Amino acid sequence: MVNNMLSSEKPKEGVCHHCGHKAAVVMCRDCLPRSLYCTACDLSTHEALVLHNRASMVEGFFRHLPPSTFVQQDEGGKYFYYEKDCMLPIVPPCCDCSTGQTSFSKGNPVILVGMNGRYNLFLPSVNCSCGKTLPVTISDLVESGYWPATVNFETLYMVDLFTTYEDLKITAPGMSRQAFVSMLECRTKLFGRSGKICGDTMQRAFLEWAYAKFEVDKLSQVQHFLCPACTPSMLAVAVDGNRKLYRFKSQPGPDGFFDGVFMASVLLC
Repeated sequence: MVNNMLSSEKPKEGVCHHCGHKAAVVMCRDCLPRSLYCTACDLSTHEALVLHNRASMVEGFFRHLPPSTFVQQDEGGKYFYYEKDCMLPIVPPCCDCSTGQTSFSKGNPVILVGMNGRYNLFLPSVNCSCGKTLPVTISDLVESGYWPATVNFETLYMVDLFTTYEDLKITAPGMSRQAFVSMLECRTKLFGRSGKICGDTMQRAFLEWAYAKFEVDKLSQVQHFLCPACTPSMLAVAVDGNRKLYRFKSQPGPDGFFDGVFMASVLLC
């Protein structure tokens, strides 16, 4: 197994799996089984797939590349790195015209945080051929699987990150938020990216997402605290370590956001 691990770290020499004739200089494990790319195919493919984790092979070893870094070859055949602005992948908003064609241009910078850490990208500006500029709204971001942490969308979180974080808090109640954020920062460095992740911002955005999810579950009549064996008349409810009791009641307002859910009101006769 040690020998296999060492051999897997050696760059594979071969041709591009996509064009079939140019030398492969980039490997993307997210594109298996066709993982090897030449310079041109890597640019045409990963200019849109910015969340893939790529690695350069031109130096004789794997060097992880952030989404904005690409490999190019000069006239003398020497490879070099260059930077290119990358835009956040979203479901594009639709124009009310019937024949317009949309194009994308670079907008404001945005920080995206997912299970693989932090990405430094740009929010796309959607332009229609009819002359309109379509702004990216909260509904477009939520439909694309992101949750905004700020009003002007400077920071976004993947919803998949929140669902994983929620599952970890239930299965491992002793895990701290700072430990989870440190793990995300380690994965950011592992894949060749940089930047810190604010734990307070993530906690605030997570609580906003959790409350919105609670309201959606209530509209869908999802009951998380009902016992199937006691339905329809509940006999008892036991509170244990499987569900941590947070200070939701200390939130603004006369009552907590989750009033009557975690601690039931009991009327004494």
